[in-house]
Amino acid sequence: MLSLANDLAATWFLELWEKAPTPAKAIGLRKSAVERLLKRYRTRRVDAETVLRRLREPAIKVAIRVAEAASVHMRSLITRLHVVVSRA
Repeated sequence: MLSLANDLAATWFLELWEKAPTPAKAIGLRKSAVERLLKRYRTRRVDAETVLRRLREPAIKVAIRVAEAASVHMRSLITRLHVVVSRA
């Protein structure tokens, strides 16, 4: 996922991460949702197909609780980044 953006605090990237915080969530993400997100933020560096392909690449195997804990931690970081970005 980190290969999708040069700016990991970009609003579109944070919103994408909120929509697909885990590989399991990424599987259920629809192409139309990704297209809308990219269009809303005028992101042209990547297209929806590329985003979905990257999100659905095989993930590192970890225990379910580890993935859940990492997801909770990322939500916390994303919330903080939204505050910082909105004040910049």
